[in-house]
Amino acid sequence: MPTDNPDIGAVREILRGKTIHITPYMHADWAWHHRRVWHEARYAASIADSLDLTEQYPEYRFEDMVSIADKSDSWTELQNQALAYRLPPLQTRPVRHLPESGPLPLSGSLLSVDALNMQISAAFLDGPDLLVRLWESSGRQTDCCLQLPVPLTAVTAENFIGEPDPQVPIELHNDQVRVRVRAWAMVTLRCRPADADVGLTAERHPTRAADRPASGCC
Repeated sequence: MPTDNPDIGAVREILRGKTIHITPYMHADWAWHHRRVWHEARYAASIADSLDLTEQYPEYRFEDMVSIADKSDSWTELQNQALAYRLPPLQTRPVRHLPESGPLPLSGSLLSVDALNMQISAAFLDGPDLLVRLWESSGRQTDCCLQLPVPLTAVTAENFIGEPDPQVPIELHNDQVRVRVRAWAMVTLRCRPADADVGLTAERHPTRAADRPASGCC
């Protein structure tokens, strides 16, 4: 382990005498960034020792370095793909027997955000309102645009216990919300549809690309 980090001594004491198993035949030594976030993991595989075949087979080692401190879009895109694999589609159905035309397009999105480093971590209904929780995942303050399927009359930011958070800058443009999120922060947006009686009914408000600005964002 490197020793130039001021926190590494405490981490070393926590991990002393312990083995972190990644797979049955892998062990990990952890190094930590000064912000106490996972900075890199070094994997050392010892197949021979695990199988007690040291004399017959040599010891194989490899090293993989991954950094959360990397703020590049390539790392953020990889992170988004990993999250997508953890959350499969809610529903799939074949389209070969569907009519040629219908009230909804063949594909659409209930919610979308235009910044790669912004994650939609939760979305749920609370009476006539839709609550959307955004999370900044790369450590940089971000201005992003949230696209919804219906026009809105009001948007407010809230904290985790439902209290208004006036410090979050918000701009509302019909069915789009522009919001500024601090590095690593979470923001909960309470969105009030213009037609509160209908709410988010897809039949009244189909998601169509033609209804949105050409830029795709406010």
